[in-house]
Amino acid sequence: MRTTTSSTFVLTKSAFNGLCKEYFLKNTDGIKNARDFLDHSKPEIYAILNESIENSPVKYNIKLEATYIIPNTHTRENRAFKTRSRSVFQSDDVNIFLELDFIKLLQEQEDMELKGSGFSLESIYGIIFNVNLYKPLGGSSYIPLPAFIERKKATINILNFDEKCFKYSILAKLVNPVHAERIGSNYVEVENRYDFKNINFPASLNDVTKFEKTNKVSVNIYSLKNGELKYKNNVKKKIQKE
Repeated sequence: MRTTTSSTFVLTKSAFNGLCKEYFLKNTDGIKNARDFLDHSKPEIYAILNESIENSPVKYNIKLEATYIIPNTHTRENRAFKTRSRSVFQSDDVNIFLELDFIKLLQEQEDMELKGSGFSLESIYGIIFNVNLYKPLGGSSYIPLPAFIERKKATINILNFDEKCFKYSILAKLVNPVHAERIGSNYVEVENRYDFKNINFPASLNDVTKFEKTNKVSVNIYSLKNGELKYKNNVKKKIQKE
C-alpha cells in the first residue's frame, strides 16, 4: 500500500510523458464507511477528470483499498475493489459515470462480505485513481493527404479546424464539388439532410455505427498505415503507391 500524509489526491506515477497518470488519496480522516469515503473523494475525482478531458478523451478506473479482519482474531487481509476502465469524452456526464462506478465498488465489497469468508471491514486505506489519455480510432480534424493519394485527384480533403471531420466527410457528396474542401454556407445548407444529434465529436467507430442506424445508411471507414488500407471490419486491401 502507498504511503502519504496528504489528505488530497497525490500524483504517484506518471508515464509516457504524462499520458498515463496514477493518483492516490489516503483515508487520513479515518472514514469507516465505504460510501462516505467515496463521496468524500468524488469532488476531486470529478475535478481531475474534467481537467483531463479538456485536452483529450481519457480512460480511467478507480480502485478502493481496504483492510478486512476476522472478528476476535488477528487474521487480516488487504483487499482491493476496482472498476473496469471507462472512456470519457467532453460531452459525457462525469457525475453519472462516477455514481455508476461507486455502485460497482460497493457491490463488490458487499459480495465479498456475504460470501462466507468470515471477514468484515476493519479500515479503508485509500483510493487509487488511474487516468490515461485516450486516442480512439475516429475522425477529428484536418491533416494533409499522403502525396500518392493527393496525386490521384480523387479525394476531397476537407479543410476544417474543429473536430467534426466525420460530419463534413458525410456532407461532402451533397455540396458543389468546386472547392468542396472549403467549409462555408455550402455545408450549412445541407447539414440537416442527416441526423447528427447523437454523435460525439470527434466521432469514434461506435458513433459511426449509431449514425448508420439512425440515418439508415452505410458508411465505410478506412485507416491508412504504411500504404495498407484497412477497412473497419478488418477487410484489407493493399494500395500500390505510384
